[in-house]
Amino acid sequence: MLLNPARADRLDSVRQGGRRAGSAGRINSLGKFGVRHWICAIGAAAILATGPALASDLGRAPPSPTPPPPPAFTWTGFYVGGDVGMGWSRDRGQQTCINPDGTIDGAGCQNIPLGAQTGSGGFAGGQIGYNHQFDRIVIGVESDFQWANVRGSTSLDGPFPSSGGGTGIAAAVWRSAERLDWFGAIRPRIGYAIFDRALVYATGGLAYGRLSASSNYSTPDPGQPTSRPASLSATRTGWTLGGGLELAMSSHVNVKLEGLYMDLGRANTLGPEVPLTYPPAGFSYGKAFEFHDTIVRGGVNYRF
Repeated sequence: MLLNPARADRLDSVRQGGRRAGSAGRINSLGKFGVRHWICAIGAAAILATGPALASDLGRAPPSPTPPPPPAFTWTGFYVGGDVGMGWSRDRGQQTCINPDGTIDGAGCQNIPLGAQTGSGGFAGGQIGYNHQFDRIVIGVESDFQWANVRGSTSLDGPFPSSGGGTGIAAAVWRSAERLDWFGAIRPRIGYAIFDRALVYATGGLAYGRLSASSNYSTPDPGQPTSRPASLSATRTGWTLGGGLELAMSSHVNVKLEGLYMDLGRANTLGPEVPLTYPPAGFSYGKAFEFHDTIVRGGVNYRF
């Protein structure tokens, strides 16, 4: 059938429009599919890239917490310890004589040139105390007790000059001795921490000790032997003063080096003539003892 030319043109136009619409639909469909594809592809790549890291993080143990810093060192606290040391005594006390008239160093008394009587010996003991630290200042108190064997003696042979002139018996002999058996002290202390673990300090206070002393002026003449023995043994009190250095080896253990001067006063011996055979009879001899000691010791303390 033959178509009208105008109608044929309209039909061709409709056909061409349908083909263009179909092509556009296919293009739109492809375009929508392409966007979804790229979004999925990018997501998958991101998961693949971060997956091992996430797995590694999930499998790794959490980091352990940082331990707190150790507490700052302090000298504050109670402590107990032991020590050993050496002591040196020095006695400048002089001889005493009372003649039969009752006069001190009267006529007929022998003047014995004693000089200084010195001694030495060791000791060992322990201590207990408490310190409290204020910034770098350390204040405390300490009590110690020591078993000791510090001793000294003097031996002189006559003749000795006599009061009032002349010379005494050639065979005269003078002997004197003293001993520190034990001692202790109760002392406040004040110190300065020059470093955290180094402390210098001064100390002083009450001292006490057990002392013994003896003296004898004898004339061992075979025809007229005489002796004037005298002795004493007493517990005496006095004072002590000194200082020291302590070093902390750990949070609880420290070592120390300390020096002290100790004064336990004076005491006198006086012994009568035995037997009363030497004319004029009745002379008494003795000695003034000075109990002065210098001590140096090292020790170890444990602080609670």
